[in-house]
Amino acid sequence: MSIGDRIALTAALAGVAAAVAAVAAVWYQVELARGISSIYNTVRMESQWRSPEMLMSRAGAADAIIHQHGQTDDVLTVMTFFEQLGYLVKEKAIRAEAAWEAFSDWSLPYWAACKPFVAQQQQVNITYWENLVDLNREIVAVEARRRA
Repeated sequence: MSIGDRIALTAALAGVAAAVAAVAAVWYQVELARGISSIYNTVRMESQWRSPEMLMSRAGAADAIIHQHGQTDDVLTVMTFFEQLGYLVKEKAIRAEAAWEAFSDWSLPYWAACKPFVAQQQQVNITYWENLVDLNREIVAVEARRRA
């Protein structure tokens, strides 16, 4: 192999290495941006969860569940919150780990309390509350991984 061929080969390899490094850098930046976006969206949802309006709905929902008043507007408000959270997790706008960290203490008990209503609604239309169902599945999967 001549010196010119070696220089050409070295240049080609350097070009491939630079391309791989550029792809890795772009991938890293995308993952970093997704992580930051997930944190921002989680904080936004936590703010909504702790808002005065939601605190009133949560209290009303707890009362309705404890006293078996059925699916009141407050219960539906809380379920809709978790439906939206489930959508954000499904679309990867919030990572499942972040949702678990911020909301599992709330989402799992509400899921248990509302599961019969969800099953009844899904007999009418399977798409009703599908993001709430998916959220529960994701939260339970994270819980299982965390507990090994």
